[in-house]
Amino acid sequence: MLPVRRGYLLYCLPFVLGVGSERVLKDEKSFLIVAKAFCRFEMAESLENSNLHDSPTERLRDDLRSQMNIYRKEKRQNVINRKRPYLGEVIQNTVFSEQDVVRMAVHLRKKPLDGNEYRELQNALIQSENHINSYFAVGHSYEGLVRDLSGRNGTHKLFAASCLCNLSLGNSKACFTLSKFSAPYLILELASSNMKIAETCAWTIGNIVSQSDKALAIFKKQNCLQTLIKILDESQSELLPALHYAILRYIHADFNNISEEDLRKIADHVAKKYSEDSEFDTIWLIAILSSYAACHEPLKYCISQIFFKLYSLSQSKDVHLSEVSAYLRTLANVICEPTGKVAYLVFGSCESEHEKNQLLFEALLKYPYDCVRQETIWLLGNLFNHPVDTVKQIVSLNALSSTSLTLAKNTCSNVA
Repeated sequence: MLPVRRGYLLYCLPFVLGVGSERVLKDEKSFLIVAKAFCRFEMAESLENSNLHDSPTERLRDDLRSQMNIYRKEKRQNVINRKRPYLGEVIQNTVFSEQDVVRMAVHLRKKPLDGNEYRELQNALIQSENHINSYFAVGHSYEGLVRDLSGRNGTHKLFAASCLCNLSLGNSKACFTLSKFSAPYLILELASSNMKIAETCAWTIGNIVSQSDKALAIFKKQNCLQTLIKILDESQSELLPALHYAILRYIHADFNNISEEDLRKIADHVAKKYSEDSEFDTIWLIAILSSYAACHEPLKYCISQIFFKLYSLSQSKDVHLSEVSAYLRTLANVICEPTGKVAYLVFGSCESEHEKNQLLFEALLKYPYDCVRQETIWLLGNLFNHPVDTVKQIVSLNALSSTSLTLAKNTCSNVA
């Protein structure tokens, strides 16, 4: 079986709950009451006190973490099943022991495993974190994987990359160990002509840098992000989801230390490549990039698509928490650009769009999750506090119905 990426929610949840991102806000004194109330809530939430773990927000996070663990296990198995055909194998649901892992690690240290043994090792590594720890407990166990990844045999390279990717699902210590011996080879193989090897290496890099600050430092010294950006511009569309996966986690892990030039390059790329069928990683990459003012200009080109997708999701009977939160975050941040062009583009004075705007905000303010309603309040606060006066007037007249205003006040009352 092929390698497994970490579950989407593991990385989406911090964004949904406001961790690791910077909201774009202007003069707080001129906020309407809805924005002021929510601002007080954010300030109160950040204070450390003895009742922190009893707060509604903390309980929500605990519930979501539990759901995320279940989702992650299900996602692993789904990806395993979906990727099996690439290697043409059908592996039975065999349960491996830690002794099996040690035996295979010792064998691999001496010479490459055959196809069946490599598949068994991949399967074993993903069954339990204890198996990952058992693998690293074998002295110099990593040498065999590095040897095969850097060798000339394409089959062995793919098997080795897949095992490294599954090992990257371990804890921060495991990821740091991986980075010390495999970082340059993983980065080098991003340019591999074998799409599956390049894709697997991108997944592995994303897993490692998101799990360990020490590992991130090693990849930074190897100019990993710059290589990812270069490959991003040259790669085929099939590789883009894996590259977006890695870049998203790299940016989230190193949020405050990335140059504006690199950010603009990434934003320009994702804005041009965005479509309504984009995967979660692309959507959240756009959302986190929107927190940087340097990215607002290139992201303008996909704002209309994002708005229409958000409207479509808001009118759906199904709940799309992660996608809706990402789109809302993007709009709330980019809408603040000083010229007012984005606000006009999204909430223009065209009468045919008035009803759509009102339906959108009503649906978002009725959403069954608090985090979506709160993101909507931030969006409204940024619109009403826009530096261009005509934008404020358009929004006041066209975007909110009396129902939406009532819902906004109720939302603020609940969180204040």
